[in-house]
Amino acid sequence: MTDESEDDQFGADGWHHKAGPRVESDGGVARPQAELGRGTELPPTEGTAADGPDAAADTDAGLLSPNGRSLLAYVGSVVGVFVAAGVGLGLGSNFILGFLIEQFVEPGASPTDNTLVSIMLLHNVITPFLVGPLMAVGAGALIGRALPDRPVTATAVGGTASLVGFYLMTGLTLFLTINVIAQYSTGGGGGGGALDQAALASQIVESGIPAALVGAAGAYIGSYISD
Repeated sequence: MTDESEDDQFGADGWHHKAGPRVESDGGVARPQAELGRGTELPPTEGTAADGPDAAADTDAGLLSPNGRSLLAYVGSVVGVFVAAGVGLGLGSNFILGFLIEQFVEPGASPTDNTLVSIMLLHNVITPFLVGPLMAVGAGALIGRALPDRPVTATAVGGTASLVGFYLMTGLTLFLTINVIAQYSTGGGGGGGALDQAALASQIVESGIPAALVGAAGAYIGSYISD
């Protein structure tokens, strides 16, 4: 015995034919149940203040927490990268300066009296000022890529994170660099006050402004070109 589809019927004359649509009593043609609901769904709309406090709160949460993450998380991630770079640069400067002082500076002499040590000290002081803007524009571009089609938010986050991160990175690097000079100067009895720390601090504050600007620019461009 062969099962037949509900739409397949055999007439009395033996001819195979498809069952036509069922006609309702009012003359209309009945539609299958599966077709009844097609095209009736409306796209979801974003909540506004007119829709109630809950809907407005959802919209505000989306602005403050894009992609399910708080804006502070984005700022913290960039600052964390700057801090890690500052510690790495500072410790590297500390180790190499200590090695050079032990190898080329006579006991009791000032470390900065040695030409090689002075050159390396100058190099290590300048390095964070050169590396900072490059890191800022790279970090800003990553922030922009993480916040596509939101250039204003990305610009604010990139600029703020780059400014704070640059200050922390530069401060850590210079602190660890100058600290080793001070240690060997104290231990050896030499003078060794080659850097004006007040002027250096002022230079750090001024250099943070271009770092913040390039970080903001990188974030804006990254967000603008993201899909």
